[in-house]
Amino acid sequence: DGGNRVVCSGCQGRKDLGFCMAHSIAQIHCSHCDLGRFKVVCGELESCSLRNRFLEILTDIHEPDQAKEVATVVDIIQIPAFLCRQSDLLLAATAAALATGKAINIKKGQFLAPWDMAEVVKKVCQAGLDPATDRLWLTERGTSFGYNNLVVDFRSLPQLRALGCPVIFDASHSVQQPGGRGSSSGGQREFIAPLARAAMAVGVDGLFLEVHPDPDHALSDGPNMLPLDQVEPLLSQLLTIHNGQLL
Repeated sequence: DGGNRVVCSGCQGRKDLGFCMAHSIAQIHCSHCDLGRFKVVCGELESCSLRNRFLEILTDIHEPDQAKEVATVVDIIQIPAFLCRQSDLLLAATAAALATGKAINIKKGQFLAPWDMAEVVKKVCQAGLDPATDRLWLTERGTSFGYNNLVVDFRSLPQLRALGCPVIFDASHSVQQPGGRGSSSGGQREFIAPLARAAMAVGVDGLFLEVHPDPDHALSDGPNMLPLDQVEPLLSQLLTIHNGQLL
């Protein structure tokens, strides 16, 4: 609606939810080794793409040599927050996006100020991808605040927008508690909806949600996942805010 985007994800194994489907090809940054290395070959991504051809597909990459092959299958190449300043990865993703006409979504590192993303955007622009094409997105996913905790400074949303890129708000990972359970990350899913409503009121171009029919039994990110039956009511509220009826 009006160019807004909704990215729905269940990082491991879900392929049938949302308007833009997010999928992780390698969960190499998980807290516990048993959750890591969830590999999805491009053949499976291609199958996912064919089954969901009415949806756009997003996946993250972690190594430069993944960019070219992944870009032939997905619609949006995502750069993870922890890797958002890695020049080789950014340049490989940009080259792949330029060659295929695909978009790039870069998650702001939890350790960065919003204005620090200017240098990240500059790297991609110098490699040839113009933000004016609407194919370079920036995602706010919270900022580290002490140990095992993230907070959202909503001033970052207009500051990121000032860089000339569409801004996505990740309402799920913003409530994550990294490493909060010792061997895995925790989360406070009860704050997903309030933060999403606040972001929409401030002004964003899209929303990223982790969703699952039974979050407590999800393979990863369960504590910061929104139950599937709560998605439609929340999106209805967000559209109302977007349309200005609550302002």
